Amino acid sequence: MIVDVAVERTLGSFHLNVAFAAPAGITALFGPSGSGKTLTLRCIAGLLAPARGRVALGQRVLFDSSSGTDLATRDRRIGYVFQHYALFPHLSAAANIGYGLHALSTRDRAAREKELLEMVGLADLADRRPHELSGGQQQRVALARSLAPRPDLVLLDEPFAAIDSFVRDRLREQLRAIQVRTQVPMILVTHDVADVRSLADSVVLYGHGVIEEVGPTNEVLARREVERQAYPA
Repeated sequence: MIVDVAVERTLGSFHLNVAFAAPAGITALFGPSGSGKTLTLRCIAGLLAPARGRVALGQRVLFDSSSGTDLATRDRRIGYVFQHYALFPHLSAAANIGYGLHALSTRDRAAREKELLEMVGLADLADRRPHELSGGQQQRVALARSLAPRPDLVLLDEPFAAIDSFVRDRLREQLRAIQVRTQVPMILVTHDVADVRSLADSVVLYGHGVIEEVGPTNEVLARREVERQAYPA
């Protein structure tokens, strides 16, 4: 499923004007802090309305300023993993995962919680609250919660930023394995080239509110390395 994004929005002195297509797999929005990556995610998710533009997920139009289309966040079928996970501190890991599954019966919700806890390797920690979990475990609970309602797309905002560096490689491997298993397309915001190299099938290279390049990860990074060697800082 291809995600088509073309959004424009001004916040204070910052102007975002970007357009790209994210194919199946994992697409990284890669660039320095403050370049508009998270703002783009918020526009895709419906947490912030663009001034102009269009967002489509496959054949479903989520936002179109020309026609006045603007689906509510809850109707977009998008999972969102926030940078600091935004878990409910008073709920267990299982209850956090099942929080948005109110339409399911108690039995079906419990089965879905168990399925996802097993998928992220936390089946034995179902009853623990967030403060009883490590940063990496909280990240996996947040990922499982985003997948719980079977979304068409998952957005991840700097998912490894709060994780100790020595466990990031293992968490990247787990995220990649989960994406392959579920086949849910993901858009990942990062300013860490290691995330891009390890995870991304394609990359959208951000400048200050604009896109500098889009393409397969290996091609974009290879061209950037050649440019860096030709024009060293």
